[in-house]
Amino acid sequence: MTSKSFFSRSFFNAPLALLLVALALLGSGCKTTRSASGALREVTPEGLMDLLRDNQIKATSLEAKAKITFTDDNQQISVAATIKMRKDSFLWASIKKLGFEVARVKITPDSVYILDRINNEYAVRDLKFMEEGFNVPANLQTLQALLLGNPLFFSTANMRAETQAPFYHLFGENEFHENHYWVQTIDRKLSKMDIKDKRHRRNVSMQLQEYALLAEGRQNFSYLRNMEMNSHDLGRVAVEVHFSEVALDKPLEMNFEVPDRYTRVK
Repeated sequence: MTSKSFFSRSFFNAPLALLLVALALLGSGCKTTRSASGALREVTPEGLMDLLRDNQIKATSLEAKAKITFTDDNQQISVAATIKMRKDSFLWASIKKLGFEVARVKITPDSVYILDRINNEYAVRDLKFMEEGFNVPANLQTLQALLLGNPLFFSTANMRAETQAPFYHLFGENEFHENHYWVQTIDRKLSKMDIKDKRHRRNVSMQLQEYALLAEGRQNFSYLRNMEMNSHDLGRVAVEVHFSEVALDKPLEMNFEVPDRYTRVK
């Protein structure tokens, strides 16, 4: 396996690309800090923005298991993933296929570490690797916010609001971005996000479904997400993420040792 294989659409790299993209674009449920009954008296950009702010998940750590299905124009691949996050510190994931670990990934504030279990190789890249290779934001805080399902843009400049029953719709655009958020009018859960990057001609649409209370009983979590990504470089990619286990603010164990027999890919 040559160094180019880390950037190809091979069997190994398809799950890897899937995971890196999914880590960047996963969303979760909204924290139900407000009353879920009744509609807003007045639908304004400021009111919906406050609702999104109040409903952000505030967690110092996350650990989850999920089945992830990746589909593009050429193939469909399903993998199992264990994902861990510590706020402002790291994202970590183990990818398994047919019960065997095929890759392990760790993302820190400045680097991406990848273990290729199939070929006994590893690589270390800066975060520009993710932005250039997979068209995702090269910022750990942004990745973690998206993993928790927290909207990225909180400026009310040029934002508009309307009711599209059964949703509230918050939307706006500027020279570089166009953002849309749909919030359910009844229980105020975030139902869909659509983010367009005009400069790089890429679009991400994410639907959040199957909400349920976590074991702690404090926050609702979307156990099923469907994402569609379109970009000039990668074309259309669809990702379904189905969670089976999720825990917030629990002690984490994170192992990322590189065996001596592994060869580093430059």
